[in-house]
Amino acid sequence: MTTPAIYAARTASPARVTPALLAVAAFALFVALSVPLLRAQPGPLSSDESLYATEGLNLALGKGFTYTTGEPVEHRGPVFPALLAVDFKLAGFSIEHAVWVPKLFALGNVLLLLLLARRLFGREAALLAAALGLVSSLPLLIGSSLFLDGVQTFFLLLTLLIL
Repeated sequence: MTTPAIYAARTASPARVTPALLAVAAFALFVALSVPLLRAQPGPLSSDESLYATEGLNLALGKGFTYTTGEPVEHRGPVFPALLAVDFKLAGFSIEHAVWVPKLFALGNVLLLLLLARRLFGREAALLAAALGLVSSLPLLIGSSLFLDGVQTFFLLLTLLIL
């Protein structure tokens, strides 16, 4: 005669991901998705981009916030040209190097998007928003040009985050 064996039912516990492992994975994903942006090369300068570059160069050379003609720039703010001027002072006048200013702000936009989405919608939505932001063509476009849109967006997102 056999007796029924009673086995303790094992409950499968869901795999737990530690916060540190999740942070490392999120950072690795951020770095991997940032590669196209970081490797993007600038194209030919548009007229607006050349104006921003010359305004930044004039600031770096101590000529003030002026055009190449010496006339003062009165219809836009000096923040973006001032950021370019800092780059020109540190690394010399190079469009290839100056484009790192918008690249860094494009990455900053993704980080601010992550923080804002986390505050509003939670961790998973924030990670999804940041991943979608990185694979979008917009950061690549603004990060490989000398347009001020990425810098302006950065300060708008920062303002929303502070509110």
